[in-house]
Amino acid sequence: MTFNGAKIFGEATFNNAIINVYADFKDASFKNAAYFLGTNFINAVNFDNTKFDKNTTFSEARFYNSAHFEGSVFSDNVTFMEAQFEREVNFSNVTFKGIVSFMNARFKGESLSFKDAAFSRANDQENACVKAKKLLDEHGKRDEADYHFFREMEGRRKQNGIYYEYFDYEMLLFCNEEVNSTDLKDFLKYMRYNILEYFVFQVIFGYGVRPWRIWAWWFIFVGIFAFVYWIGKGVNNASGQSLTQPLEYVWFSITVAVTPGFAGFTPVNGIYLFVAGLEAVFGTFMWAAFITTFAKKYMR
Repeated sequence: MTFNGAKIFGEATFNNAIINVYADFKDASFKNAAYFLGTNFINAVNFDNTKFDKNTTFSEARFYNSAHFEGSVFSDNVTFMEAQFEREVNFSNVTFKGIVSFMNARFKGESLSFKDAAFSRANDQENACVKAKKLLDEHGKRDEADYHFFREMEGRRKQNGIYYEYFDYEMLLFCNEEVNSTDLKDFLKYMRYNILEYFVFQVIFGYGVRPWRIWAWWFIFVGIFAFVYWIGKGVNNASGQSLTQPLEYVWFSITVAVTPGFAGFTPVNGIYLFVAGLEAVFGTFMWAAFITTFAKKYMR
């Protein structure tokens, strides 16, 4: 059965249908509501790059073979409540513009992917990725499980920060009016969820599942500290003279970040003593985080 590239303008109803053959809906467009309530797909089904413009339901549908939705776009709400997937399922690069529900959906195959899927609601992202992570962990697919754990934690962070994302923080910074305690608390929560947790835990540390990201950021910050030393001539050699070569500042920055030793160089008194101390603390912490994350990912 093929609807490849078809444009369906009226309501599409497949409720309780039993489809015994390969169902091909690739590149199809459903301009109105689409109903697959209780549909039984006995063979594989392909919804790759399919566009659903209105509400869509796959509630209580049963997929006995593989189900592919890669690149599909759900412009309105879609539900897979109590759907059953017996084999692998692929939602990679799917765009969910409305509410998506997988409540009580059961996945029995060895693969479930939401790689690069876009969710309009953070809680939908978290719930979907929790299901994928659990299934992939059960089948020993650690790298894929780690990816979905990252997306799960990203969705959780967004839920915490969404209530403070659009508050009037400019008023706190630039207005001469008295700031009440509620505005101040909202500002602090905005900084925590949308700045601190995003930049530190997600971007730098990758929620503990991306050790090479920590390694890369370690080198980036070593370079930033080296630039700070170089621009202010903040490091002296053993003779008390300022270093002249940029690579010498890089070398000094690396040695400070790895160990408190200064490789025969010394920071200039004043602010650069503080900068070197800050880098030593930061570098040691980053190394510990890298080793912990590396061990967790590759030795479990």
